[in-house]
Parts: sequence; C-alpha cells; structure tokens
Amino acid sequence: MIIPKRVVWGGVFTWLLYCQSVIGQTPAPHPHLVCDQALFDYGVKPNTVDVDHVFTIRNTGDAPLVISQVRSGCGCTQAKLSQNTIEPGSNAVLSARLSLRGVIGAKRTSIYLHSNDPGNPVFQCQLSGSAVIDLSVSPAQITFTYSPLTTPAEQHLIVTSQAGSTNRITAVESQGAFFRAAIATNAPGYGVVVVTPATNTPPETLQGMIIISTDHPRFPQFTVPIQSLVAHDINAYPSEITLGDEGHETPDHVRYIILRGFNDQPFNITNVVVIPPSFPARLHSMKPTWAKLKVGPIIPETVITGAIIRIYTDTPGSAPLDIPVKSPVSRKATTGVK
Repeated sequence: MIIPKRVVWGGVFTWLLYCQSVIGQTPAPHPHLVCDQALFDYGVKPNTVDVDHVFTIRNTGDAPLVISQVRSGCGCTQAKLSQNTIEPGSNAVLSARLSLRGVIGAKRTSIYLHSNDPGNPVFQCQLSGSAVIDLSVSPAQITFTYSPLTTPAEQHLIVTSQAGSTNRITAVESQGAFFRAAIATNAPGYGVVVVTPATNTPPETLQGMIIISTDHPRFPQFTVPIQSLVAHDINAYPSEITLGDEGHETPDHVRYIILRGFNDQPFNITNVVVIPPSFPARLHSMKPTWAKLKVGPIIPETVITGAIIRIYTDTPGSAPLDIPVKSPVSRKATTGVK
C-alpha cells in the first residue's frame, strides 16, 4: 500500500511540534530538606542530666521550605525550630533536649519534621546513646539460705560509678546480729563490701540491713536489705494453719498443704498424724518432688490449743515436720503433745 506524501509529512510535523513543547517545559520548583547530621550520638551519660543538641536544617531546593509540624517521639524530648519557613539556600536551627532522668540503658529518641518537601515529607532526626546510674550498689538485697545440705557463703556488694566519677565509700554500718559487713576495696569510683553470714544456723527467718555511706552529693547513703532463711529438708506452704483467716476458709472448713523437697529433692510421705486427733489429715496427691495434703473438715470449736499435724517422710536423717493449727475458739488442751 502506498501512503501519500502529505500524510507522512503531516505526521512528522506533529511529532516535531510535540518534541518542541516537551523540550521547552521547565520542572516546577520544589524545596529539599537536608540535615548533614540527622543522627547525634551523645555517648554514655549519667541518668541525672539532660542532653542538649542543635541540628542544622538546610533547604537545598529552589522553592521555600515550609515546616508545618515538629513532633517528638516521646515525652522526655523537647524540640524547637528557629523558623518554620526556610528560603532556598538558607538554613534553620532545630534545638533538641532529651531528659535522661530515671533512664537506665540504651535510649534513642526521634524528632519528626513535617514539611512540603515532596521527596521526603516527614524527615527524622535522632538522638542516640545510653544512660547509667551515676553511682549504684549491686545486688539490691542479700539472702542467706541455711539448709541441711548447704551453708551460705559470703557475698559481695559492689559499689560502682559508671559515669567516670571518683567517689568513695565513707562508712559501712551493719544492722543485724546474724551477719558481718566490712569494706574490702575502696578505690575511686569502685568499692567492694564483703558480707559474711553468722556461723550458727538462725532459729527462724531474720531481717536486717546494711547502710553504705559515700561522699557522692546525690547518693550519700544506700540501704541494702539482708535476710536469713532456714530451709528444711521438706518445706510446707503454708507453714501453719490458722482457722478464721478471711479468704482462706471453705464452706466445709477444708485446707490444703503443699510440701516440697529442698532444691526439688525427691521424697515420699510415710505417715500423717494429727496430735491430738481432732480432725482428719491425709495425703491428697503425690509427685516425686512435692505432695499435697488435704486437712479437714475442721470444726474450730473442737481444735485443741497446741494441736499440730505431724508429717513423716522417708528423707534420711530428717525429723518429722510439724504444722501448727491455731483457732481463736480452740479448747484448752487436757493432755500434752508427745
């Protein structure tokens, strides 16, 4: 098929006009937000200070940059922009403040700039680092556990300054007769207090404390609780039954006792005796390292003052475990417990 020349030249002419119009078009001007250091690493700081930093916000575009909103990622960060409109080739200052009060460990926060930059309408600036306690004592408490199988060893309280201070321990005071405390190391920014338990097993759970004094202006004293616990071969939960306790009573006055071997040592219950015999008590369920007793029903008026539940086990060398039973309406005992 032969195409007329006038049709061919007409199409060429139209195409040339289109190319001329496209080449003649100029891109629309637009702003471009730039921050040379959008992430600021403040390093390691005490958790009692504020971190201040200034970000420089530049407009490298060819139209005014309008920042409509400055938004912080958390309530501990404040941010303020020196001006909301930045002309092409100009810059503005973004002042940021991060509060580290109460912060422990790594902390990163963001500041968001909402603008008319078509390529990045929400720009993000960040503050990153970590906060440490200016002066701390570890551990927060000490427990000495006495048992037939183990004797508690001495423990150490570590006083450290993680922010470069050179403070020292000035005194250590022990409040409790079942342990001793003494300063073993007292270097600038680092101290060790050795806590030694008493040699004799205490008859019951005891409470005490150690007071560590320092020359730090914000942390003049630390109080560390100290306790001693006596762990038996078999431990009972609860360790006694008190009738009339609100929240523990059942309609039929039945109670349950959980028995567990120390350090999950296996055991067996060989006998359960109530002295004097005024209510039933029997094994309810048994596993290798724990058991459950069902006690009752108990009529409070029939319970003798001084009544106990005596539990025998097959643990070698272990004495029977006695669970006291108390009632506000108990009768007087007429015979002693043997």
